[in-house]
Amino acid sequence: MKSIISAAVAMIICTGCSTTLTVTDISDLTPVQFNDRSQVKRGIPFRATAPYTVRLFQKQVDGSYAKVGKPVHVKLPDGDKLYALNYNSGQFSNHTFGLKLNPNGTIATVAATEAKQIDKAISAIGTGLTDVSGAIVDRDIMELTAEKTKLELETGVLDARRLLIEAERNLRAAEELPEEEEDDETTEEE
Repeated sequence: MKSIISAAVAMIICTGCSTTLTVTDISDLTPVQFNDRSQVKRGIPFRATAPYTVRLFQKQVDGSYAKVGKPVHVKLPDGDKLYALNYNSGQFSNHTFGLKLNPNGTIATVAATEAKQIDKAISAIGTGLTDVSGAIVDRDIMELTAEKTKLELETGVLDARRLLIEAERNLRAAEELPEEEEDDETTEEE
């Protein structure tokens, strides 16, 4: 029983109850590796944005290019980098995870919530241990009842043998008794 309690406490301490988000760079995967799900690190692939300066040029009749307008600073998906977003939840937490991607592969919104359930888990472990203890007691009672029934049956068999031996003795004793002779005298009528 103590080992079950120790294991349960160790599991609670080691696994924790929190949810963590992880981001992994998967840019180094080849297209073949990326399509092979066994080689892809778990997670949802996304692209991060990077700052770029966009300058517009117009092609001239002579084949040269001329600037049009002023440079514009924008954030666009970084085509050189690909990441995987994943989350790991604790053993004793209720969690939700939501991710919305933009059409260009960048993250629009991420939402992760968790509700710790450690009190419920500890209560459930206590209930489980109580159930185990009850089952052990029930098993012991069943074994004792079976042993009692076995002894009662053995006692019944011994009683039946004793009665059989007594019956055989009585039968032998009855066979050894001399037979009574019948009177052949007839009574005369006077």
